[in-house]
Amino acid sequence: MDKYYGNSSLSNRISKTGGFYHYAEKIGVDIKESETSLGVSVENKIRHKLISLGFDAEKTPTRFPYDLLVNKRVKIDVKAGRVVTSGTWPYYTFNLEKKDPTCDFYVAVTLEKADEIKDIYVIPSSILAGKSQLSVGIEKSIYNRYIDRWDLIEILDRAFSEVETA
Repeated sequence: MDKYYGNSSLSNRISKTGGFYHYAEKIGVDIKESETSLGVSVENKIRHKLISLGFDAEKTPTRFPYDLLVNKRVKIDVKAGRVVTSGTWPYYTFNLEKKDPTCDFYVAVTLEKADEIKDIYVIPSSILAGKSQLSVGIEKSIYNRYIDRWDLIEILDRAFSEVETA
């Protein structure tokens, strides 16, 4: 678009009002399958999971440093990982991208064949501060205590709510 129109006005407008995926969904067109579209698909699944649990979860624009905003307070960055094998040990790996988290929680989703969700880890970002990569063992991991810990989001949301009314 930038090349066609000679400026970035349209692409800037799109990114500031929901992003390309938002408009593709709105007008009913498919987006080429890629790691990005896989990420967006997993983000949507997590958003719907949060809504089913009674949270208000909204997708943030692409330029935001996190993916979902829960109850207008809690920031979540969603990561999807498939099995990789290094040496003889298979594990899931997630690129956190930055050592200083800009979210309150990472929701790390392990994917099986055909991109079926195996486990969902709800990990406080403070646990992963200083790391740019997260690795989770197939069977055993120090992060297993965070599988399906949606209650942690509720705890932080309540704390933020209390601070707002203090």
